[in-house]
Amino acid sequence: MKRIMSILLAFVMLSSALEAFAAVSYNDVTDEHWAAEYIEQLTDKGILFGTPEGNILPENNITRAEIAAMISRTYDEEYVNTLSFNDIQGHWAQKDIERLVDVNTLMFRSESIHTLSIVSGDGT
Repeated sequence: MKRIMSILLAFVMLSSALEAFAAVSYNDVTDEHWAAEYIEQLTDKGILFGTPEGNILPENNITRAEIAAMISRTYDEEYVNTLSFNDIQGHWAQKDIERLVDVNTLMFRSESIHTLSIVSGDGT
């Protein structure tokens, strides 16, 4: 019985340590930040990634590329690229933008990409 309890205790301690290790923290988000819980949840789900420097920049305005990337990452299935746009070749969000255009979540109007009624409600 002691051996079983020791194994269970070791397992609990190990899983707690792994959970703490797996938690991602950003240099610019404290536990007291109003969005800390949401940032953590979106990071855990693989929707948010920080910068290479370990920041999330929570006080900055979100860009169209960033919102496209976050929306794209909510799709479960793997995307097989069928589109290619010259103006975003090599951009870090290229695959995400192309995926959303392909599934009709993003559209083009004049020479730029706009989200459909997501950011401002009127497509701008």
